Amino acid sequence: GSGVEYADGVIDLFDYDTPRKPGDAASHQKQPLARTGLQIGLWLNGTAGCFDIASGNLDGRVRDLVTYLEQSRARRIFIRIGYEFDNPMFGYDDPKMYVVAFRKLVTAIRSSVSKETRNRVIFVWHSWAAPMASDDLSLESYYPGDSYVDWIGISIFQQVLPWSPDWGGKRKDVERVLRFAQERHKPTMIAESTPFGGIELKQVSNEAREYISSKPFEEDNWKRWYGSVIDLINDFDIQFFSYINCDWESQPMWKDVGFGESRVSSNPDVMRLWRDLVVNNGVEDRTFLFSGSLDNCGIEAVSVETPGFHFGIQ
Repeated sequence: GSGVEYADGVIDLFDYDTPRKPGDAASHQKQPLARTGLQIGLWLNGTAGCFDIASGNLDGRVRDLVTYLEQSRARRIFIRIGYEFDNPMFGYDDPKMYVVAFRKLVTAIRSSVSKETRNRVIFVWHSWAAPMASDDLSLESYYPGDSYVDWIGISIFQQVLPWSPDWGGKRKDVERVLRFAQERHKPTMIAESTPFGGIELKQVSNEAREYISSKPFEEDNWKRWYGSVIDLINDFDIQFFSYINCDWESQPMWKDVGFGESRVSSNPDVMRLWRDLVVNNGVEDRTFLFSGSLDNCGIEAVSVETPGFHFGIQ
């Protein structure tokens, strides 16, 4: 991520519950809550990092995190612990060690922060919703347990595209995680998402180009990816949609990886439909977009009939 200091600066741009006094921005400790939330992707550095957490080698860093959470004025803080734990490239090859680290972090945070902060912090178990490194691995083997997980998250990049390779996942892989969440009555979020290859397919792989040239496919820049994602939101009552809105090619870290240009403003048709169907919720039979607030998406929201849909741009 970009660092919590940057996140704090962004949070300070939004309204607070009550007017702040001059100089208040310098101290978060006694600030009223902001009217926005914060999502933290907590990297654990694979199995080796999980071992360090479990053995106590990183207890000091955990205390630093607790201090930050206590001081943050975000209304809700979603912590994705060891995000995309099942991504083969991320090195969480020992599910048991991942579970131990996840549980230790949750327990340490819950037992160290104030009740007010504890009610604001939401722990997210975030799957990349694509094939794992081995058939011997499963969602069940990585699951820390209902008492440690508040929400379940997924990533959506290319799984909804017809040419997505097996390793990149298919829609069925996304649905598998969403059904897993439904069985456990957990709220769900799209924790990371962007149309892999770019909105206009300028950075798609050679395999994708072969598919496009040889088979009929949905040419509409909206329906192909955004429409498919909204279908999933409707079908599974997903309550949080986080979209990565950026020109990936302009960033050295991501140049030539294949993500491409995903800024909705880069395509007039997509920008118009984004405004009409997402921001303004122009679909009559979909009432959950922006129907709730950050006040009712905490742990207690599991028992709320309509917790509301929440949206963020990364």
